[in-house]
Amino acid sequence: MTENPKSTFMWQEYAVNHTGICVGYYPLVLFQDISRFGQCGRVDYYDTLPIIHPHADVFEKTTKQIYSKLRKWEQEEEFRIAKTYEENVGNDGDERKAQIPISGFAEVILGANMSLEIKTEIRTLIEAILPRVPLKQARIAEDNKIEIVEVE
Repeated sequence: MTENPKSTFMWQEYAVNHTGICVGYYPLVLFQDISRFGQCGRVDYYDTLPIIHPHADVFEKTTKQIYSKLRKWEQEEEFRIAKTYEENVGNDGDERKAQIPISGFAEVILGANMSLEIKTEIRTLIEAILPRVPLKQARIAEDNKIEIVEVE
């Protein structure tokens, strides 16, 4: 996740050159149920990744693994939420899925280069599934910065 929905880098890299969507969440709702996610925090960026000592406590090891990235990714301004397990859990089990309540969705932002057909399809889905969630549109301003406006 990123804390910055106006990041040109994120829209280009992770939303297929501004054709995808960005979903905003209410953090307090996400963490009301402690079983949904176990931890959260900002990613720390380093020139070289920190060494994880084999004898470090589990919390230190896990924190360094989850919240450390190389500085070349700093423009992501990443924030991560994670859930850790005492035992190995398969990649496709239901215990790895987090159910986010409808009240946890703050907004859905459509990419600046999204086709009209896809916009219409997403708008229909949002109105049916998340009727009170604002639908917004990203626009690329003349200075190449992202603006977020309400969809009319």
